[in-house]
Amino acid sequence: MKYIRRANLDSFWSRAPRTISNDLGNISRSIKNMARVGLVGPYYDPGPSPSYDACGYEAAIALLIDSQQPGTYHDDHKQWQSIRKLRSAISNNERASFRNAGVAMVSDDNSKSQRFQDGGTSSFWFNRFTQGCSNRMGADIRKNVGPSSVIWSRFLSRVSYKIKRSESDQEAAKWTMGGAYFCFSYVCSLRGEEGFLLDIKKLREHGSKAGGLIWLPLVGTVKGDKGTHTYLLRSVPQTDTGINVEAWRDRLLQVHKFFGREDGPAICDDDGFLMRSRDMNEMLWEVMEELYTEDPDLFPKSITSVEDVRTKIQLFRSMRRSSDSQALRKGVSESDVSLINRWSSSATTGTASSHLYINYSQQDLLNDIYVRYTRVM
Repeated sequence: MKYIRRANLDSFWSRAPRTISNDLGNISRSIKNMARVGLVGPYYDPGPSPSYDACGYEAAIALLIDSQQPGTYHDDHKQWQSIRKLRSAISNNERASFRNAGVAMVSDDNSKSQRFQDGGTSSFWFNRFTQGCSNRMGADIRKNVGPSSVIWSRFLSRVSYKIKRSESDQEAAKWTMGGAYFCFSYVCSLRGEEGFLLDIKKLREHGSKAGGLIWLPLVGTVKGDKGTHTYLLRSVPQTDTGINVEAWRDRLLQVHKFFGREDGPAICDDDGFLMRSRDMNEMLWEVMEELYTEDPDLFPKSITSVEDVRTKIQLFRSMRRSSDSQALRKGVSESDVSLINRWSSSATTGTASSHLYINYSQQDLLNDIYVRYTRVM
């Protein structure tokens, strides 16, 4: 019963207090006016209510119970951004039900269709509940920070040291893949999952320099794109800050040659399967924590403890933030930055953009832009 009460309160207070007050005053005044002519006003629910949960109370209760579980940042609750994923799961299940199987609105040219949804999460009440719940819970936003180029240079030097001190071939291989992953992701401004798209066979095919650049082919599908593609990224052999991209590429290929791997993901585990992002994050944190302990003044001011390293430096965006920030700090033009990121979701969705000229550029003729960007890293 307490969950139903909480859900009703969230739905009620989804509107601003002033809006609720105004609505209450307007309805009260209208009821009094309608009473003069013997009417009670149109403020009633004619019913009857359906036999099933049309409003979505069960889904709302499921979200409220889930919100009380331990979260990433708090031991006694989750944030709205976490529990809303459960709402999406429930809604997707409703869309796949037989009740929603055959109703759709299709355009004349049959190019697009919109489907109607009949279920609790599509009700007006549930929409108000989610708004009120989100407003009540607020958000504890902790953005990933981007370490400076000095930190990344020291980071890669420390990884090289760990490779030399490794006690087994497998450990050395793990750190070599980690170093290559972090090097390429920082220099070429990759998001976390994109660095895992490096392919052994394609790296070998593009092993020689072309136009004086190191070619780093990624094979797969990035966010916002459809189908499998090969993305040919490029970099100078060595950046102005001393990061040797060519050496990390060669080290990575030597590891796979040693283990006899000819094809497959270049960032992989001991069995040749794609390395888990969780394992890569642990490698990132291990080295970053060591560097912070040695010289905390190098790190952004928002990082005040070793614990902050794990919450504010992560695979997903830290390397891209570092890369783009370094590019802007060094005066790289906005158009160059946009092109380096052009194959990400913002440029592949097919929607109208102020950078349409980037979408229609012939990529293999733009080496100078890659030189200008990667050189300053």
